Amino acid sequence: MKTQQLEIKLSDKMEEDIKKARRKSTQAGDDLMCCVDLYNQAQSKRFEEMVTTTIWSGSKWSERVEMIQQHLCQYTQLWHETDLFNQRTVESVDQLL
Repeated sequence: MKTQQLEIKLSDKMEEDIKKARRKSTQAGDDLMCCVDLYNQAQSKRFEEMVTTTIWSGSKWSERVEMIQQHLCQYTQLWHETDLFNQRTVESVDQLL
């Protein structure tokens, strides 16, 4: 009779331990899924920021190229006008001499 009671107690204890282990395992699985979700959110945000930064950088690069082109055009025009002015001045001086 005592052996049977010990077996029942041992069986109940084992059953309780199995239930605890299952709960811990389930909790660990839930924690893991939460961590995976947070990781995926962070990666998604990082990718989004990377794309946004790339687009912004491309836009700024285009603006800089356009500004440089405008300055080069202005410089070329001023250089040409200065050259013409100098040419006229030299021609006027040559005529006076």
